[in-house]
Amino acid sequence: MSQSSTRLIVGAFIASLFLAVYGYVLIHAILYAQKLADTAPSGDAYYVMNIIGGLVSAVVVAELAVTATGNAPAGRTFAPADANSQAPGPRRLAIAYVIVWVALGVAALLFGLMDRASDREVPQLVEFAKTWLGLAIAAAYAYFGVNPDKGNG
Repeated sequence: MSQSSTRLIVGAFIASLFLAVYGYVLIHAILYAQKLADTAPSGDAYYVMNIIGGLVSAVVVAELAVTATGNAPAGRTFAPADANSQAPGPRRLAIAYVIVWVALGVAALLFGLMDRASDREVPQLVEFAKTWLGLAIAAAYAYFGVNPDKGNG
């Protein structure tokens, strides 16, 4: 196995692990807010969620910024150094990041920010949802190539 392949496998494993931890804490917080879990995530879990959430968001925004409008993310963010590689792994990982980030962000927005009638309001989930919404707008700008500097004239 070449050094490039080993690096790709290890990198994909670490990136997948980060995505899983991020998803676990966020789903646990949403379930707690909706009274479907008895205990809330710990303060340290929220810290980890925010740190990894920042990384996941950065990867998603970067991936969408380099993807042509209308195309699915191509996985350039996770691509191996060898430009001739046609490995499908990076593309799948990039798409997984985007799907998980969007799905969990929308869920946090709906159940953490917009549906706060529950007596189990989770302030960390509310703040996460607000942050995610701002990043989602930035991601949309990046993906659709909106450039506010270009005038209409």
